[in-house]
Amino acid sequence: TIFLRKIQHRSIFLIFVCSTFIGLSFEYICSLFQEIVLNSLSWSYSDTYFSIHGRTNVIFGFFWGILGCIWIKILYPFFYHQLGKIHNPLFKILSFFFALFMIFNMAISFLAVFRQSKRIQNIPAKTPLDFYLDLHYPDARLAKTYPEMIFLEEE
Repeated sequence: TIFLRKIQHRSIFLIFVCSTFIGLSFEYICSLFQEIVLNSLSWSYSDTYFSIHGRTNVIFGFFWGILGCIWIKILYPFFYHQLGKIHNPLFKILSFFFALFMIFNMAISFLAVFRQSKRIQNIPAKTPLDFYLDLHYPDARLAKTYPEMIFLEEE
């Protein structure tokens, strides 16, 4: 959104190309980060046509392009206009707490999977956080939360 807003009034083709590139790049970087840091994969396009190192796929990139056009040309202007009508300080406070919650949610999800990767490597819990994660985010729970995720063999 931050980047696409800057070109929102340009040609739909430029927005499509940029959205495709952003979507492909983001998916590729997320996959690479997950593999390097968590030693796991949540998806693989290895067996598909036009795969880019199994991390993303050019065909799905076109869908990112279409979604980017729909978002920046239709949905974003609508939401921006509607939210601009709200002048209630409570809205800003609620937005702040929602953002804070999402940051916490992403952090705990990352930490739970990171700890799971350590359990798979037979690294015992050492810190209070490790013990908390082992108790509240055991492998069975994470398998239900991330059913497609696989952990890679240690080399």
